[in-house]
Amino acid sequence: MRISQLAGAFLPPCLDRKRARTAAGRRMPLSMTAFLGASCIALAACGGQGDDQLGEQAQEAAENRADTMDAAAENMSGTAEDMMEANADATREAGEAKEEAIDESDVNAAAMTNAQKEAIINGQ
Repeated sequence: MRISQLAGAFLPPCLDRKRARTAAGRRMPLSMTAFLGASCIALAACGGQGDDQLGEQAQEAAENRADTMDAAAENMSGTAEDMMEANADATREAGEAKEEAIDESDVNAAAMTNAQKEAIINGQ
């Protein structure tokens, strides 16, 4: 077995000129293979508008508020403590819901001003 044959054994069919075939069994032109590869790379880059990071920041801000509520609940007792802990849990859940909503909305966070980002993070 030659080295070129051995190297071809490890290539996926779309990159191996000898094995790159269309559904009809004909050879796929190199230009078509290159186009398909470039298309896959372009699709993989979609969706990077910064909304994931913005959603995480909003969730983290809610988590920090909930931690503050939990710390205050430690200085309370009875019903007040239970209510404060319930508020902290609700704040955490709201932060997670806000993160999901931001991520699903596909906002272009890169085009937003810092003031707009802060307003979304802090719920204003």
